[in-house]
Amino acid sequence: MTDTDSHRAVEVSWEADCSGLLNDETVPDALGEALRIVLEETGLGDNWPRCELGVTLTDDEGIRRLNRDHREIDSATDTLSFPVSEPDEIAGIRTEYDPPLALGDLVLSPETIERQAKERGMGFIERFGECLVHGILHLLGWGHEEEDDREAMEMMEDRLAPKVINILSRIDVEEN
Repeated sequence: MTDTDSHRAVEVSWEADCSGLLNDETVPDALGEALRIVLEETGLGDNWPRCELGVTLTDDEGIRRLNRDHREIDSATDTLSFPVSEPDEIAGIRTEYDPPLALGDLVLSPETIERQAKERGMGFIERFGECLVHGILHLLGWGHEEEDDREAMEMMEDRLAPKVINILSRIDVEEN
């Protein structure tokens, strides 16, 4: 890490509570790099010299319970986002001397993601990257409830996904 990089730290806490497709030794650095790309591409990289993101992998049953408890939808999903920062905090400028900004937590289900990847004729990492970008954008305050918001978010996802997938392609994936 260079001197300038030390003030632009992205901390990713990583937890896999399911038997996974991902080699957890390579994942945190790749996730941190992916988050930096998303921040830079959304114009927030300079605002946030330091931030934190929690990422948890769980099985379909675990994400179904979370989806039911937090969104009242009793089914598994690929990604859930739990933001902890308010939009005005996200838009505010921070310095390297401020404490890291906690973005929130992402919960992803590799089971659902793998199934979706097969259904769509794509690789696991490609679909995982799409879900990761989608979840991070939600943590940054992007949404898709309104048509204009949905279109803007989809355009940003299309712009970011290839860059994030390129980073994630360095992760070792256990074949099933």
